[in-house]
Amino acid sequence: MKPQAPNAPRAPQGPIDPVYLRFAGAGLQFALTFLAFGALGWWLDGKLGTEPWLMIGGILAGAVGAMYSLVLRIGKTTPHASSDKHAKSAQSEEPPKSPLP
Repeated sequence: MKPQAPNAPRAPQGPIDPVYLRFAGAGLQFALTFLAFGALGWWLDGKLGTEPWLMIGGILAGAVGAMYSLVLRIGKTTPHASSDKHAKSAQSEEPPKSPLP
């Protein structure tokens, strides 16, 4: 058996966390949304003779849709740290002391 080089890639240890799998296709979906809406706008521009306005509008609509989808996807899988932080700090804080004697 040959010894492996120290920098050789290793097989993953243990099961893969399913939370990471939800984000695996996010970049591809993001890019394809831009491309699909831009292509639809380009096609409509050719049919209606409004070049390049519908393509630009399609790209912008794709950008808004992709960002909205990404925010929803991230919001469902990540804990809301800001609400937990405020709840913990409200429980542990003492009332502010008055600077006056």
